[in-house]
Amino acid sequence: VRGVGAGKSSVGAMKALEYVVQHPKSVGTITAPSYKILDDATWPSIKEIWPEELTRGFHPSNMTLDIVNGSKILFRTTDDPDMLRGPNLAWIWMDEAAYSPLRAFEVLQGRLRQTGYPHQMWLTTTPNGFNWVYDKFKKNLKANYSFHTWRTVDNPYLPVEFVPNLRASYSELYAREQLEGEFVNVSGNAYFKF
Repeated sequence: VRGVGAGKSSVGAMKALEYVVQHPKSVGTITAPSYKILDDATWPSIKEIWPEELTRGFHPSNMTLDIVNGSKILFRTTDDPDMLRGPNLAWIWMDEAAYSPLRAFEVLQGRLRQTGYPHQMWLTTTPNGFNWVYDKFKKNLKANYSFHTWRTVDNPYLPVEFVPNLRASYSELYAREQLEGEFVNVSGNAYFKF
């Protein structure tokens, strides 16, 4: 869980790269709440971090990416969780998970069953109030789960004025959620200072 611009998608893409390289012929899926988020945030992070020679081909008709070591990645949205059923997966990365429904997380967990691989699932997100991500990973953390936070200001690659400009514009609660990566209840409050 990180603030906006803190590098969540980059970390998720690095973790996916590490898994795919270490586990040939594995099948994984990368999700986002919508194809727009996949296209605007998730996919650019993958293209920026992954070496081109690692990929064998992207197939837009079924949203899959083939890797030279025989691995395959399915790109999916979580807007209709029941459409996530079917594949046997070794790993899953949910980008912007807090904006996906709990049902998507539950359905995806049931896909972690590709034989012969260590099953892993990781989520990257900015908080979205006290929703299921808070309940599962902050409030009631299970023994085999881990929870990590990072503030926007901790990203050394952002422009110097980025955080101060947002902090000057956001309300205190919205800044805590969006910049500090904290779970807060911002509903009913103004997001921006006028």
